[in-house]
Amino acid sequence: MNDTNLKNGQVWGLPLFGLVFLFATVAMANEPKAEEGTDSNISEYVGYDGGFYLNDASGNYSLKMNARMQAKYTFEAVDNGGRDRDLESHFSIPAARIKFKGHVISKSVGYALQLDFGKGGALLKDFYADFAFVKNKFHLRVGQWVKPWSRQQITSSGKLEFTERAMTDKAFGAGRDIGLALHNNYEKSPLFEWVIGAFNGTGEKPKFTGSVDEDGGVEVKPSNVPATFHPMIVARVGVNLGKLKGYSEADLEGGAPRLGLGVSGIFDFEHDNGDNGDIRGEFDYMFKAYGFSSTGGVYVASAQDGDGFGDQAYDKMGMHAQLGYVLMEKIQPVFRYGVINPEGGKNYTQEVFGGLSVYFAKHDLKWQTEVGGILKQNGDNSTKDTVLATQLQLGF
Repeated sequence: MNDTNLKNGQVWGLPLFGLVFLFATVAMANEPKAEEGTDSNISEYVGYDGGFYLNDASGNYSLKMNARMQAKYTFEAVDNGGRDRDLESHFSIPAARIKFKGHVISKSVGYALQLDFGKGGALLKDFYADFAFVKNKFHLRVGQWVKPWSRQQITSSGKLEFTERAMTDKAFGAGRDIGLALHNNYEKSPLFEWVIGAFNGTGEKPKFTGSVDEDGGVEVKPSNVPATFHPMIVARVGVNLGKLKGYSEADLEGGAPRLGLGVSGIFDFEHDNGDNGDIRGEFDYMFKAYGFSSTGGVYVASAQDGDGFGDQAYDKMGMHAQLGYVLMEKIQPVFRYGVINPEGGKNYTQEVFGGLSVYFAKHDLKWQTEVGGILKQNGDNSTKDTVLATQLQLGF
C-alpha cells in the first residue's frame, strides 16, 4: 500500500468510524432504562428499516447508513473507421458507495454524506445540510449534491433500468456541484415539486494544482472551488400524480397508472469572462402502470455567440425514451433510444439498447444485462460501435 492510499484511508476511515461511534454512544446514553420485569423496545433506537439506523430517545438525533456495490463487465467493439474494429473489454466497479443521512439537533436539521470508493480512491459525492423551515414545503439546502437538472440525473444510479444513464445525461451537463437551493423536498416526489439553486458551475471532481520546491519536493493540492465565481442557476418544477415514485425507474410497485412531468432549466453564466456562457432546458416524463414503465426527456441547449451572455445561438438538441415491463415482479425487458443533434447538418449521434433485468430484491439485489449500438454521423463519415454490459448490484 502506498502512502497516498494510506492517507486516504486515514482521512476518510477515522471520521466515518468516529461518526458511527458518536451516534451509537448518544443513542445508548439517552435510551430509557427498562423497568425490572419489562422489555425495552430496542427497535426504536437501533435496527434496520431501508438501512441500518440509530436513534436517540429524544428523537432529535438520528443516523441511517446505506451501502451499494456494483460489479460490471463491459465489452465494446469500437469502429475506428477502417475495416477492423478495436475490441475492448474489462471488469469494473462503477460504484462502491457508503451513505449516512439523518437529522441533528432537531428533526428540522437534516444532513447527508455519501462517499464513493469505486474508482480506487475516496471521492466525495454528497455532503450537505438541509434546513426544513416548513417541513416538505420550504427547505434550504447547502453543500454538494446532484444539481436538480433532469429526472434521470436526479434518479440514483442504483435505481436505473439500465447500467448507465442515457447519453443525453453527459451531453447536456448533468452532475453534482457545490451550492445552495430552496426547495420543497422535491426528491420525495410530492404532488407539486419545485427547487431553485445557485451553484459554482464547476462540478464535483477536483482540479489539481501543484508546485515543486528547491529540494525537488512536489506538493499537489486538489480543489473543486473555482478561482473566479461564475454562478450557475438551476431551477426545476414538476407534478406527480397517483403517488408516483418519480425518481426510481421500473414499475416495481405495480398498481394503477401514475404520471410525472417535469421541466428544468440551467443558466450557466460566463466563465471568467470567457464568452462561453450557455442556457439549457429540458422536459421529462415518467409513466408507470401495472408493471409497465416509460420515461424520457427532450433537451435543448444554446451557447454564447458574442460578447454578452444574452448573445445566444443554437448549440444542440437531444432526446431519449425508455420502455420496460416487469414480469412476475422480477424480470424486466427494457428498450432505450436516444439521439443528440449538434449544430450543423448530417451531424448526430444515436443509441439503441435493449436489455433484461432480474430483480431478486427490487433494486437492492439485481442483475442487469444490455446490448446495443452507438451510431455517430459526422458529415459523410460514420462509425458504429457495439456495446455489451452486464452488472450485478447489491445494496442495503
